[in-house]
Amino acid sequence: IVCTWTNVRKPKLIVDKVVTPDDVRQLEDQDEFTFHVSGDPGATFGLKDDSQPHEMLLTPGDYSVREDDPYAMNHKFKDAVCEQLISDEQVLEQRSNETTDEQRTRSFTAQPGDVITCTFTNERLTNLTVVAKSPKTQAVYLDQQVTYNYEVTNTGNVVLNNVQINDA
Repeated sequence: IVCTWTNVRKPKLIVDKVVTPDDVRQLEDQDEFTFHVSGDPGATFGLKDDSQPHEMLLTPGDYSVREDDPYAMNHKFKDAVCEQLISDEQVLEQRSNETTDEQRTRSFTAQPGDVITCTFTNERLTNLTVVAKSPKTQAVYLDQQVTYNYEVTNTGNVVLNNVQINDA
């Protein structure tokens, strides 16, 4: 009787979170973004900008990793990319910067020994508060130029550049 055992390394998934500009707050004060991994095993977990990437071992097969829409937390989805290391070669998956669930999802097939690193990047939206618009109304003739003055306050924690105001 001959018994043969074959061991293979399980594929590993690494998910990382990046926020631009860099979140300078203490880790406990930073926003936590929620991720979902489909497949076997599936998982749901949270990551912050400065937290350690989430690592998990997988069973070989088809997977996807998706970030919940960050807009509710005052962030804009910027980009997601997965790098799959296969036999010492890097294969880059297409980047996405669309905001639908489908576009915020990266899919891949994990084979024994693969290391898949997915990085999700969000851009922090800056808070602006319009304090006053003056005058509130003006009486003008047809084709006459109208001038309004705006007082705008930056209530965020980053310097504003290239500020533009649109008023219908």
